[in-house]
Amino acid sequence: MLKKLTLLSMALLFCASLQAAQMYRWIDDQGVTQFGQNPPTDRPYEAVGIRSAPPPGGFVRAPAPDIDVTPQDQGSAEERAARAAREKRLAEECGKLRENLQLLLDNPRLRRTTESGEVVRIDEEERQQLISETREQIQEFCNN
Repeated sequence: MLKKLTLLSMALLFCASLQAAQMYRWIDDQGVTQFGQNPPTDRPYEAVGIRSAPPPGGFVRAPAPDIDVTPQDQGSAEERAARAAREKRLAEECGKLRENLQLLLDNPRLRRTTESGEVVRIDEEERQQLISETREQIQEFCNN
């Protein structure tokens, strides 16, 4: 008996899904849009596609397509190694420039050694000029 009841309920669900698969849209005499499963016989109508509700857990997305991210012009191994060495040197120099800028910003009382070996204090005007020059170098060489 349970098998027959299960088969009957499955058949009813299948028939219900077939019946609800097609809807029609038309405009009545008052200009109001109407929807129904049976099209009108006395006026033009349009078939409307009905999408079923998503499954309870939502849709599972298809995996994203693989994207080739390798550059087209890689050059030879020597060129890549030289480019990597240049980028490494540039990164080191930029790091030194940023350290120098921070040192100049944090310490208003700096000293430097002249060519004759004498230690002199840097005045505020020279300090501000060094800060400005360092910022320009960072802007020019380090900001991509």
